[in-house]
Amino acid sequence: MGGVVTGVNPFFTCAELTNQLKEANAKCIITVHQLAHRAKEAAKELVIDHVFVIGDDDDCDSASVLFEDDGSGYPVITFDTREDLAILPFSSGTGGLPKGAMLTHHNLVALGCVVSAEGFLDYEQNSTILAVIPFHRAFGMIAVLSLGLHQGSTLISMPRFDQTKLFHLLQDYKVTHLATEASIVHLLSNHPAVDKFNLSSLIEVMSSASSLGEETSRNVKKRLPQLRRINQCYGMTENTAISHMTPSVDAKHGSVGMLLPNLECKVCDVSTGQILGAGDRGEICVRGPTVMKGYFNNQDASDQMIDHEHWLHTGDVGYYDKDEHFFIVDRLKDLIKFRGHQVSPLELESLLRAHPAIEDAVVLGVPDPEVGELPMAYIVSKNEQDLTEMEVIQYVDENAAPHKKAARRRGVYIFDSKICEWRSPPS
Repeated sequence: MGGVVTGVNPFFTCAELTNQLKEANAKCIITVHQLAHRAKEAAKELVIDHVFVIGDDDDCDSASVLFEDDGSGYPVITFDTREDLAILPFSSGTGGLPKGAMLTHHNLVALGCVVSAEGFLDYEQNSTILAVIPFHRAFGMIAVLSLGLHQGSTLISMPRFDQTKLFHLLQDYKVTHLATEASIVHLLSNHPAVDKFNLSSLIEVMSSASSLGEETSRNVKKRLPQLRRINQCYGMTENTAISHMTPSVDAKHGSVGMLLPNLECKVCDVSTGQILGAGDRGEICVRGPTVMKGYFNNQDASDQMIDHEHWLHTGDVGYYDKDEHFFIVDRLKDLIKFRGHQVSPLELESLLRAHPAIEDAVVLGVPDPEVGELPMAYIVSKNEQDLTEMEVIQYVDENAAPHKKAARRRGVYIFDSKICEWRSPPS
């Protein structure tokens, strides 16, 4: 058909939907019956003539009409695979409002080739993949939906997360691969239901978004010993979703894996831009055939993201070890600036979650006129255990460098229910 696809969050309001469709210069909308009313409102606002619905809807054309025509009445479409767009997923990049990342046919084919290299993606025709991740995001659309179907795997989607349903689906469909994000993997590490269901068919857990802590990875592997791999995937929408993956052998807990074949990566000093060596922390930059063409109708943002040597600046702080396994420390914009030091919230959160009485933790920077910013911790206790602020402060004092202990001066807040994290994760 020659069209370009932009996926939209199904939970968007009509105003949010309208904004993305306007930014993408959309010409038609394909949706489902449950969301047709919102699509029709947006179409009316933007004067979009065609709204197709999967299923029945009296006011819209059925999406089935798109497949009834054999296309013989239309001119043959020729593609420049390196220049013509295939999809336009929206991303905030390293900050700001969402922007359309222009991913070409060449980008998608390049990713398919590099992840198919031995030791990385292992979908097979007899694989059953449970997707607990949205398909409007680049990772879900490309790494799960497209590559899964390309390999002939069975794909099960979970549009709305439900803990109980998750375990039933894993058991009943004999799921081999779980594609999800870090918070669900954390759930597997401590939820009692893991021991009550037969999850013996599960051989791989693939996680995206924020990086997994070492403790979480070890706990999941201990509870599900049949797992061949906890596959931590790292990347951005802007580099076709994935640049690093956990190899099938010699994996390291807490690492986001190794650089995929045919890509380049460097770690640069955040102040000087100097290229750093193994063990030194800096901004991760990636170059290769999976890097986007740029942002749609936003050259300024494109120039800020991709430099004149075609390096994509991820905005993520990390390092690699002597074996070239990469580790993500934090987002540049999330680092807490304390008396000239850069304190990583993710690092402190990982430390706090390793405490036997702590279920979850979020650390935020709070402005302070004397030192710049101070870290403040919000904590959920495990199984309603008694936990005091002083116990947490003492634990941090014993396990963190002096400039990371400033949380004692802003306090620790302990809650009884799960924390909803709103900070942007590496993506």
